[in-house]
Amino acid sequence: MTPALRRLLAGFLQRLVWCLLGAALCAANAAQAADLTLDKSRPSVVMGKYFDVLEDPDGHYSFGRIERSADLPWQKSEADVPNFGYSRSVWWFRTQVLPGKVERATWLLEVAYPLLDNVELFVVQDGRLVSHELTGDHQPFRARPIAHRNFLFPISADTTRPFTLYLRTQTTGTLQVPATLYREARFVEIEQERLIPQAAYFGMLLVMLLYNLFILFSIREVSYFYYLVYVVMLMLVQLTLQGFGYQFLWPEDTWWQDKSMAVGASLIVLSVGLFSRSFLQLQRHFPRFVWLINFFIVASGICAVLSLVMPYATMIRTAVGLAMVVCSLAFISGLMAWRRKVPSAPYFVAAWGVFLMGALMLAFNKAGWLPRTWWTEYGMQFGSVLEVIVLSIALADRINVEKREKYLAQKRLLEEAQQRTAAESRLLYQSLHDALTGIPNRTQLSLALPSLFEAVRHSGGLGALVLVHFPQFHEINNTLGHQIGDALLHQAVQRLQLLARRQPGVMSFETLEDGSRNPLAHVEGVRFALFISAPSEDEIVAIGDAISRGMREPTRYLDMSLDIATSVGIALYQAHGDDFDTLLRCAEVAVEVAAGGERQVAVYADSLNRYSQRRLSMMGELRRALDENQLMLYYQPQYDVRKREVVGVEALLRWNHAVHGFIPPDQFVTLAEHTGLIKPLTRWVLENTIHQVATWHQQGIRLGLSVNVSARNLRESHFCERVLSLLERHGLEPGWLTVELTETAMMEDREAALKVLTPLHKAGVNVSIDDFGVGYSSLSYLNELPLTELKIDKSFIFALDTQPDDSAIVRTTINMAHDLNLTVVAEGVESEAVCGRLVALGCDIVQGYYIERPVPPDQLLDWLRRSSGLPSIRQRQAGHSI
Repeated sequence: MTPALRRLLAGFLQRLVWCLLGAALCAANAAQAADLTLDKSRPSVVMGKYFDVLEDPDGHYSFGRIERSADLPWQKSEADVPNFGYSRSVWWFRTQVLPGKVERATWLLEVAYPLLDNVELFVVQDGRLVSHELTGDHQPFRARPIAHRNFLFPISADTTRPFTLYLRTQTTGTLQVPATLYREARFVEIEQERLIPQAAYFGMLLVMLLYNLFILFSIREVSYFYYLVYVVMLMLVQLTLQGFGYQFLWPEDTWWQDKSMAVGASLIVLSVGLFSRSFLQLQRHFPRFVWLINFFIVASGICAVLSLVMPYATMIRTAVGLAMVVCSLAFISGLMAWRRKVPSAPYFVAAWGVFLMGALMLAFNKAGWLPRTWWTEYGMQFGSVLEVIVLSIALADRINVEKREKYLAQKRLLEEAQQRTAAESRLLYQSLHDALTGIPNRTQLSLALPSLFEAVRHSGGLGALVLVHFPQFHEINNTLGHQIGDALLHQAVQRLQLLARRQPGVMSFETLEDGSRNPLAHVEGVRFALFISAPSEDEIVAIGDAISRGMREPTRYLDMSLDIATSVGIALYQAHGDDFDTLLRCAEVAVEVAAGGERQVAVYADSLNRYSQRRLSMMGELRRALDENQLMLYYQPQYDVRKREVVGVEALLRWNHAVHGFIPPDQFVTLAEHTGLIKPLTRWVLENTIHQVATWHQQGIRLGLSVNVSARNLRESHFCERVLSLLERHGLEPGWLTVELTETAMMEDREAALKVLTPLHKAGVNVSIDDFGVGYSSLSYLNELPLTELKIDKSFIFALDTQPDDSAIVRTTINMAHDLNLTVVAEGVESEAVCGRLVALGCDIVQGYYIERPVPPDQLLDWLRRSSGLPSIRQRQAGHSI
């Protein structure tokens, strides 16, 4: 037999002996797993199903007993990766390794789960221990036999002969043993393949981290800070879970290696809760849901702190439980926000849906409920990458949305400011101009006259205030109606304005945008004023006569020839007065004289003033009428268009004189102001009206009361105390009383107004600004006054359905008042169309002839009983909603 044949036969017999020996060992222990045979065709072997598994609950088994005892309850492993979830037991693994068609080579055993506390490897060959290695994350990293993120052991036995591997594992977290036996060359190839996706994963997280860090520094929004904390904590947990943290960041810190996973998981939960709350604006959209999120935010923060001192086994279970709950709540809140149409909610739901699926698979795997697969091991990494990318897109989209919303908001604010400026300009214009004719009104006339007086003084000539009256317009209005009368008056004013411009010496009250002069001003009713500067009185009279003659020519209107006659009254500056009020009073006397003369032109003289004796007589008679209760109080209902009911009345004073007949309130109230009677007159009105309304309240008729107050009353030292005393004496709560003052009254003495109105307002009395829009006051001052109500002047209301400009003014006034939290009252409502228009513009309360005229108290009660809450008005609403 040749030597080569002998060697071949010897090798065959040797392998046969080892195979028979292996078969005998398998037969001797039925519980033992199948033996592992090394083969050069298998450069790597997954060890799970080759393991026999033994649980040591108390950790009392020594390696000697494990090796010698044949009666221990070894069990065969059925899984590629043994997974026992959260277990405090010591677990032993063994497998018999037999040589196959293998050459001598270096083999490595890898346990690819770096969170095991203790891992021991025993290699037995030929009945003796040839190798023993101890490592784990409770051991310093330098103690590892091979410096690697996983537990990597070199096999020291002769791989051409049988040997046995024993593996002892113990941990306080989840216990998994993904063990694989590699040829060294194959392990290097596999490791390189595994490191590429890991590097890509952490690289993508780092890029997203830097990207969002840049955005945070740019816009400084708290949502990005929470998101950055989340990404950093996610990287920390993944570094710990994959073993990179212990290998590169804290290789000597076994304490932090034990705590990092629980702390990182808790901080992830904390940042997820904070980010979800801020990003989805839960406090704004779901205030009742926020308390639940806040509870888990606090709980996760406490868990992060306790993880530094409490046992890892307890805190990791708590952190994982919190993570599952909070991630689920974040996903639910995203769905809720999506349903509420929150702009970024779809991104949020997509991102958290993917991440939540991966996180749940990882959690279930660590708990032992799912086997270890690629999806359970790397699903969270895959989901977190997609989540980070999607959320970064969402945050970028949110920046764009917020920029667009900010731009639109700024544009809207600019437009509103422009509209408000235009409206204020229009309001100012309306306050200085007549609504019908567009010429300066009495207010602007009083403002313009001082400069004209100054010009006359410098010129050394004469100046005169000329008042032009159209006495026939009362008849025209009664015959043709107010609408036609207004149109005709507008035409007459244009004609008068043209005549005045042609006359020398007629001075201008304002210069228009086109450069033309406006020499005419509206005083009241059908009376208009001019101011003339001339060398002599005769020339002034001649100008007045020329104007009167020019207006006598018949006017064609609606196929009618109408004679619009005029009466011209002249009051000379300094000769008859040196202020506006005196000159106007004298000019009015002259107008009445001119109306009864042939020339229709008259110059004031003291001998012509037939009002002086009457004025002196009326002063005494007014005092007597006040003492003897000869004055009467009428009440005009105020109707709340929203509640559809009468909510109050305005008290209006009446004086039916025995000789002079009905005297308008503006005459005797003005007289009372000039003579000092206004104080007792106001007290009389307050006493009687408060008593009347209190009586109605006792009868079950609960109406509010509005009373006009003069500017003179604001100078009374005890006016506020007197009003509150009257309310208390009659048992009427302050909230039922409203005091009304005009803009002019408030602006005469703002300090006095604030001193009186502020304590009244604090006591509960309502304060209303009357005739708003015809005065001349600073709009900003409205916000300083203690107002509760704004009453639009009737001059803006009369033609609301026919004058678009008035509609714009009223709408602006209502919006401005509502912005200042003021109730808006419109007086002078005389038609259904005007009332409907006011309701459409948002007016709160209306009063006027369309609701009811001012009537005595008994007639008011009869009217209320007849109407039973205004059924007649409601019937009219059927055709036009109020």
